[in-house]
Amino acid sequence: MASVTRVNGALTALDTDYYPGGIQYIQIQILGVDMTAEADLEGGALEAIIKVMNPLAYRCKVQGGNTYIFAIIDGAFSNDLGFLEDEIQRLGSSVGPNSVDVSGATVAVKLLD
Repeated sequence: MASVTRVNGALTALDTDYYPGGIQYIQIQILGVDMTAEADLEGGALEAIIKVMNPLAYRCKVQGGNTYIFAIIDGAFSNDLGFLEDEIQRLGSSVGPNSVDVSGATVAVKLLD
């Protein structure tokens, strides 16, 4: 029978987030932009952002006039959030039929609560 040698420990330390398999939990913020009108809108700004990042799972939320997208991503973007932020910002200041400005979007790692 083959044996397995552990090289990274149990990876179960308290208050520590682990992302096995190249996934990442992120938060996208578009401050000062209320995308309520974009909800479920084909060709809208939210859909454009989702298409750029191709997440495994996500949730869109508007609160206090700001828009937040929480997502689980994998692949190249999970290793370079700056590149993902650039790609979203590159969508521009007039996205979709409602001409939404996403040029100020920021992307950051979201800690698991």
